[in-house]
Amino acid sequence: MADANRCERCRKKFRYPYLLRRHRSRKTPCAAAEASPETAELEELCHRAIYAQKEQIDDLVQLVKLLIAALEKKSGVIADFQSELGGDKVSPCF
Repeated sequence: MADANRCERCRKKFRYPYLLRRHRSRKTPCAAAEASPETAELEELCHRAIYAQKEQIDDLVQLVKLLIAALEKKSGVIADFQSELGGDKVSPCF
């Protein structure tokens, strides 16, 4: 959320809204703030971290799906085995 009393162009913060309006209405406009190299590097690191986390989450989702499928297959085999032996006499080992 952007600050209410901050100039969008130079990022200068003002205590009161009237000061921001006076700043915006100047005859010579303020200079646009340039990002420092440290800020640009930090932004790049943040983007990389977010992308890496998304990839890790996607990998975990795939792993959970595989585990669920394996458990469903295993429980299906146990149910088939129980029905062959005559019902609920055999309990699953997991």
